[in-house]
Amino acid sequence: MNEEFTPISFLMLVQKAKLRAAAAPILLVLIGLGLSVYTPFLYAKYISLFGLLLYFITISRFRIRKRISSEIEMQTVYSPINGTISDTYENDAKITITIRKGFFQPAEIRCPSADKNVEVSFEKGKITWFERSTAQPKKMNGIVPVSAICKCSFPKEYKLQVQKGNKVVAGESKIAAKV
Repeated sequence: MNEEFTPISFLMLVQKAKLRAAAAPILLVLIGLGLSVYTPFLYAKYISLFGLLLYFITISRFRIRKRISSEIEMQTVYSPINGTISDTYENDAKITITIRKGFFQPAEIRCPSADKNVEVSFEKGKITWFERSTAQPKKMNGIVPVSAICKCSFPKEYKLQVQKGNKVVAGESKIAAKV
């Protein structure tokens, strides 16, 4: 993928992923409606209602925030995903923060920093990447529409600005800053 992505192309990719995931619930609603109209099947309306419920759950999983503040501080590490800080770990060379994303939290993954020494990895979650690496902080790199565990590691020259239990927002919450 050598083409340059714009915010519109990212949103189009998210919409395509959302529509692919919503195809089964929509089909279930249509089958339920067809059964209720053309057959005397008593439970057809419940099939449609179940499909509608699955549709709303699927659509809410692909929620993204379209407005992110444009103010960027280059010596700062921002949160790559929405979630809660579940653990922080320090060793001799680096600091690692673990962020847990809930099932219904917004789905975007954003670049945390322009620093190449900042690493982001995922232990759990189905991830759709648009771009794996970018040096532009706050830029959307992908989506994770289900719950996930994200680890963000950076050098000791950064000072933590969050604690265990804090809620963070992708591309907005500062999790560390260079001292």
